[in-house]
Amino acid sequence: FTAQSGGRGRIRNENVVYATCRNAADGNLSGDLGLVQAESSYTLNRFFCPFNTSSIPAGATINSGTLRLIATGEAKVDTDSDSLVVVASTQADATSVTTADYDQSGAVNFGTILLSNYGTAVNTENDIALNANGLAQITKAGTSLFAVKFNTRDLGNTAPTGNNEARFSSGSTALVVNYT
Repeated sequence: FTAQSGGRGRIRNENVVYATCRNAADGNLSGDLGLVQAESSYTLNRFFCPFNTSSIPAGATINSGTLRLIATGEAKVDTDSDSLVVVASTQADATSVTTADYDQSGAVNFGTILLSNYGTAVNTENDIALNANGLAQITKAGTSLFAVKFNTRDLGNTAPTGNNEARFSSGSTALVVNYT
């Protein structure tokens, strides 16, 4: 499944106070997933990716799932030895992502990929295997809502000490589901 075009995208927030940046209700910019930085201000990005999984039959058993992030060829930065984490999204509308969705990313880890293992060459498929919580987020005959953010710095609520960055093409984000 490919992420729904209108509902996918990055929301970010910037503030000189880390807690204010992390806990804000609304973001102030949108685009593709970028960086977390600690300089004169903090920047946190959260990427939202809803998938129309309505073709999975209601009686199906989901055996495994993977969120795939396709690298853009830009270098990564991993100052804090962080990872990307998949969480639930509760964005208001799966067909539209807005800055008001900034605080609509969950707090339960569905799967991670270390930035040190993140491939950066153009079109590299960076797969994040979904754990049992992530598999439970896949909606049969409906829409599955996911988000991606930094694990230690955002989900773990630890202010970054430097830059962390991983870029991927939001248009090529995929959810791979194996079911019977």
